[in-house]
Amino acid sequence: MNEYNFTLTDTFGGEANYSWVKKFTVTAKTDRAAIVAASKHFGLQGSLIRYYDGCWNIRGCNMRLFVD
Repeated sequence: MNEYNFTLTDTFGGEANYSWVKKFTVTAKTDRAAIVAASKHFGLQGSLIRYYDGCWNIRGCNMRLFVD
């Protein structure tokens, strides 16, 4: 089991803005299970698009989800 730390924040001009931040920590067996848990916690089921390792853009809004 691995621990994953998620940070959800807004963007401005395509970059993380951090004018507000929501954090969530989950313990899961796989990366996919951790992403599913975070998506449910933040109410983002089915709306994530992978941008690059450790950062997810949210479809339809100006938010990013970072994973540590």
